[in-house]
Amino acid sequence: MKKMIVLIILGLLLMSQSSVLADQVIDFEDANLKRAVIEALDKEEGPVYLHQVEKIESLTAIEAGIKDLSGIEYLVNLRYLNLYDNEIESIAELASLEKLEELVFEHNYISDISALSNLNNLEIFNFRYNQIYDLRPLDNLSKLRVIRLWGNQVETTSGLDELEELEILTLSDNRVKDITSLKNLVNLKELHLSRNNFDNIEALDNLHNLEILFLLGNDISDISYLSGMNNLKELNFAQNQVEDISVLEYLESLNEVYFRENFVEDISPVVNNHNIEEVLSFRRNNINLADSDVLAQIEELQARVNTVRYRPQN
Repeated sequence: MKKMIVLIILGLLLMSQSSVLADQVIDFEDANLKRAVIEALDKEEGPVYLHQVEKIESLTAIEAGIKDLSGIEYLVNLRYLNLYDNEIESIAELASLEKLEELVFEHNYISDISALSNLNNLEIFNFRYNQIYDLRPLDNLSKLRVIRLWGNQVETTSGLDELEELEILTLSDNRVKDITSLKNLVNLKELHLSRNNFDNIEALDNLHNLEILFLLGNDISDISYLSGMNNLKELNFAQNQVEDISVLEYLESLNEVYFRENFVEDISPVVNNHNIEEVLSFRRNNINLADSDVLAQIEELQARVNTVRYRPQN
């Protein structure tokens, strides 16, 4: 009988403690973050309780002036978080939000993403225009399908080696010198590497599922590694050092090609590739526009391709 009474008392104590925890008031250091949470709860101003925030699966606060994420760690069922264009420097509070699937943190001031290293359900990572330099915290996030890092301070692609589910990667406007780590990302369909500091694309040799590839504004001279990319539809390698474009003749899905400001003299490969029908831009190369044979080639292209840009002024 005494045992029964003790068990009942313990049960009541546990229930009481659980009730107290559920009624815990969440303290948000940042009033703008608190306002966003209140809006997500569709409630009036006032205290925010633990049992309320545990119901939130999606939170969006765009251009809200948020600086401090303290308190967001209690949103344990959060799957989608969009804090586009705020003033956030630290994302340490996200470390325990293991259900997160999509993060949008474009236009903030984040440099350190180590807090995300155990968010194993993360599929979409959008941190364009921040100050990120180290991608290694992403190396075990095997569900990642999309990484958008346009306009950061990344110098190496180390940390992306094993992300075999990755389909979209944007690293334009960074400081990347070496793309060797991309060689295993065979499921990539879209890759943006414009305006970086590398000169060798051998690592792309086996990425035959690519459909869109942007290499604008680097120091590339050899594009022969594109051979076999028969799914490639759109290619941009403008503002590089390329002379030989013979590989382009055999890319059977190619429909848009941009290679202005290179050193190409012979455009026969793109003339012979009759799949190119949408856009062909090759102005400011070493093409002799006074040559009648070249002019005949351009006329043939103009009859077939919707947009042809070849004159220096266009």
